[in-house]
Amino acid sequence: MNTRLANVSSQRDAALNKLHTISEQTQREAAKQARDHERIETELRSSLANRTRNDAKRIASERTRLSKEITRVTNELNTEHARAMDRALRAQARRHERALAAALQARDDAFKKQLEARRKRDSELAKTLKLLLASTEKKHKHDLESAVAELDQLCHDVLTSIGRSTHPPLSLASRVVPDSNKNDDDYAENPPRKPPRKFLRRGEGERRRELLASRTRERGRRDIITNVNVNSDNEIYQSDSRGTVSLRTDSLCSPSSEDNDDPLSFLTPLNNLVLNN
Repeated sequence: MNTRLANVSSQRDAALNKLHTISEQTQREAAKQARDHERIETELRSSLANRTRNDAKRIASERTRLSKEITRVTNELNTEHARAMDRALRAQARRHERALAAALQARDDAFKKQLEARRKRDSELAKTLKLLLASTEKKHKHDLESAVAELDQLCHDVLTSIGRSTHPPLSLASRVVPDSNKNDDDYAENPPRKPPRKFLRRGEGERRRELLASRTRERGRRDIITNVNVNSDNEIYQSDSRGTVSLRTDSLCSPSSEDNDDPLSFLTPLNNLVLNN
């Protein structure tokens, strides 16, 4: 019977680990996509700045060369022909300058259009990735809820078969914290059921919830418990998904009286522990 309970817990932990792995992969993919978009935008801006700077240098060098040529011709030929050539060279310089300015402006416009198109494409890709992430999480959440419901039913069947369960299996909705977006009237009409407190001392359930909440806040996120061992002194050693082994201060078996001789009295608090976790 302990083997079947361990198999049920292992199947539930495997489902949780799979969902956690898929969520991490999706987040890594989204982060990688964002880094690629930022790198491409930086490269485009750097290329545009480099080309603009090179074109400006080329315009300045061409202007300097033409100015020197004009000065040299003017000094050699101080005649009407020299003045005509000077006017022609100046006109040619202005034409070159206007042509280079127009080409530079056209190239700037083309780069701006390309950058805007890439931004739109990146925005569409980000929206598509967000929708894909939402659909994936919704699908795996539904699969997880179905798996947990089957595991709850199996636990209930196992405990019922040995005559140790007096309550129906808890649904997944009864263990979920109410969503703040939902209407409070829905919870007033259909409040979630709480797990049974058989063999629990007064205040012990609240103490366990506070202990788990404090450990969750300390770690930053709730680690998935992958293994629970109990020694002869009823001390609980648990290991999470990161391989951390810790001693739990709450007792696994809390019989209502010390003279309880039932050898199967530990199964009901064990069921409560599985359901609460």
